[in-house]
Amino acid sequence: MCRLFQFFLIITLTVSCSFESKDSYISNFDSFVTRTSENYKGYDEKAWVNADTTFVHFQNRDYQKWESKLTPQESARVNELIGKYQALKIKAGINQFNSGINGLLHQADSFIKELTSDSTTSK
Repeated sequence: MCRLFQFFLIITLTVSCSFESKDSYISNFDSFVTRTSENYKGYDEKAWVNADTTFVHFQNRDYQKWESKLTPQESARVNELIGKYQALKIKAGINQFNSGINGLLHQADSFIKELTSDSTTSK
């Protein structure tokens, strides 16, 4: 009898610990997007791959699991989080592009300075 009780206790604990509610889904998704928003400027390629993998998990698999149970307000919140993450990705791409342009401008500037400072070109 004691072993049977232990077995049911273990099963109950396992099921209850692995069960996720729609509220925890939204909360975890919100926390993920908040962390990404706070740290995205320091992300390298590997960090973005990890973030994108997590995002796809929240957006696709978890959303499909809870979609039919979400209220209109909860659904709007999930869509808001999806939009915010996508905007962060675009901002990160723009920042990377700007860094590349700045590097190119510095290279062009030093190229022109080098060409004009050579004594053979001024004769």
